[in-house]
Amino acid sequence: MKVTLFLAIFMLMLMSIANANNHASATCPIPQTNTPIPAYFKEMNKILKLLSVFEPYSDARPANATFERSAKRLFRLGRTMDQASQVLMQQNGDLDKSSVEKIDNSLKLSVQYVVNITKLVEYGKPLSDKYNYTAENVQIIQGVTSQYSTLFKALIAHVPHCAAYSSITLSFAKIICALVEAMEYLQPGAFAKGGKEFCDQLPTNKNPPNPEEIECIFTPPAAFTQCGNSTTAMFKYGTDNNLMGKPQSSEWCPSNGNPSTCTYHPSCAFSQSSAW
Repeated sequence: MKVTLFLAIFMLMLMSIANANNHASATCPIPQTNTPIPAYFKEMNKILKLLSVFEPYSDARPANATFERSAKRLFRLGRTMDQASQVLMQQNGDLDKSSVEKIDNSLKLSVQYVVNITKLVEYGKPLSDKYNYTAENVQIIQGVTSQYSTLFKALIAHVPHCAAYSSITLSFAKIICALVEAMEYLQPGAFAKGGKEFCDQLPTNKNPPNPEEIECIFTPPAAFTQCGNSTTAMFKYGTDNNLMGKPQSSEWCPSNGNPSTCTYHPSCAFSQSSAW
């Protein structure tokens, strides 16, 4: 039986996060501010590239081994995005020209990887429906898309108005449109009002999108904002409380902001060990 890698990631993640407390950090370390900001985007691309590859499993490549490896990659991606967002929020002043150019180039690659990933997600919809994972899958993509929106706002505030500013904005628009289109395919109603029209016109629009327009593509779920705009905190709380894939009926992460919960900072949700 052949299953796309990314769909397999989704299916395992729902099981793996349930055991995430074994990897929870006992302390709340600050972001690695000594790490150059472009390095976070480079790391994201390494993970996205792996996730975008069609990788069927067989007797020679057991499903559980593939799933475990894929789950670790997805944790790394979420944590890296969280950390990049936090570091950028602490950034003072504009990024230098070299950093902006490196980030711009990384994002152009990210667009290609994300588009491939969303195609795999759509291809795997029959299997997702069969095993009743579609609602959970949509919620996971919501978290990732929300994190991209947060990352964009944190980044663009430090990019001077130049050619790279428009290029970076366009890359984020393409990434977010691809993710929301995948959600729409799985479960209609993902777009915010006017979002679908914006994404449909994006390939032929000669004018670069405005940052404000990107915020109109998709509205992050309340669970994401209630969990401190952190995908890792959102997924951990949702799974710990058996809420993933269910309509939200109560506040998520109600203790968010309390240092004792270790969810107020995204780098705290999981251990910083090399295994994760």
